[in-house]
Amino acid sequence: MSIFETFKGLRSGIGANSYGQVVNIVIQLVSVPVFLFFWSAEEYGKWLLLVAIPSYLSMSDFGIANVVSNQMNMLSARGEWAAVNELFGGTLTLFFIILSAAFVLGGGIFYFDDASYVVVYVLCLNVILILSGNLIQAVFRCYDRYSSGVYWDVNSRLIEWVSSIVAVSVSKDFVVVALSMLFARVVWLVYAIVYLTKINGDIHFRFGRIGCISHLIKDSIRFSLIPLSNGINIQGFSILVGSLLGPVYLVVFNSYRTISRMAIQMVSIVSHSAWPKFSRMYGAGGAGIRDLYESLTAYIWVGVIALAICVFVFYYFFISYWTNGEVVFDPGLSAVFFIYSILGGGWHLSRILLISTNNHGKLALFMLLANAIALVIGFFSVNSVVDAVLILVALEFLLFVYSRKESGLLLSDFDK
Repeated sequence: MSIFETFKGLRSGIGANSYGQVVNIVIQLVSVPVFLFFWSAEEYGKWLLLVAIPSYLSMSDFGIANVVSNQMNMLSARGEWAAVNELFGGTLTLFFIILSAAFVLGGGIFYFDDASYVVVYVLCLNVILILSGNLIQAVFRCYDRYSSGVYWDVNSRLIEWVSSIVAVSVSKDFVVVALSMLFARVVWLVYAIVYLTKINGDIHFRFGRIGCISHLIKDSIRFSLIPLSNGINIQGFSILVGSLLGPVYLVVFNSYRTISRMAIQMVSIVSHSAWPKFSRMYGAGGAGIRDLYESLTAYIWVGVIALAICVFVFYYFFISYWTNGEVVFDPGLSAVFFIYSILGGGWHLSRILLISTNNHGKLALFMLLANAIALVIGFFSVNSVVDAVLILVALEFLLFVYSRKESGLLLSDFDK
């Protein structure tokens, strides 16, 4: 398969995911100065703390939305719309129950004097709506409109963020800002439902039996182990370095890792664009899935190595200017992170292949076990930042080998 043929079907998805990366960067860069313009540093710090608390709810669906989305996409590829609607209706009912329970059980907080309770409550409702939005993306995928779903999701975050900026400029009250975010999310969700109903009527926005998704619970729980493993990797090693070496070395570690992960993030734009393609191909019998995977793997390897080299070459510039000279450039540390970024990007597509076809169970368990063991080893052996990075390199190598093995076994069922 030529490079043109490989990327022709993915270019709209790549464009949408690239747009998402740009929006995320803009939000991250602009939020701090804008909010600090209206709030004091203490107020903004309190807001960040309040926002962080509901974020843990993002795992409350135990991966059900993602697993159901994959299954719906595979079923739609075979034209089994009755089964698609059954899954969609059951999941819709589940999320409605979760949202209703949260609304009723948390309603009493409005009687507390501290507005923080109200803010957290409203933000929790918003997070549940975000989880429900994953089902909207599932509908887009079933209609083979993956890029439209990504644009909708990114724009929902953008509109929510803009509404919070407008709210804080009008009122510095935390509750007003939180309510503005919730209102924006509700309006955008309703818009998506109306839009999808008009363009295609194959999927009905109706409640169904929860029992129809019971066979996906096992896959859903295992899917939830993947973000848990990522949390151990990202936050766990940050806490490890900070507690063993001190806050100064933590800044060094996080600065270098953030820069080195730029190559991995760029690779993820391509691999995530292949996600719905893998699902539909697998659901339709697997024709062409090996060809697409092998073609993308070759180009991703070239891309991740080229990007890693660029990052390595400009490490001095990034470290010196991005940190205002607070972090000193270390060639040896840069070299180790260079290997880390290549390995991290090298197995990303294998992971997406397994996740998109709901064959991620063994990988998820291995990821959790490997990350946990790596963290324990680090606790007893890390004496420098380089030690921590070497453990991460070994971890990425193990995950690379295992994910390639699992994806190879999956692809062995299909002829080239």
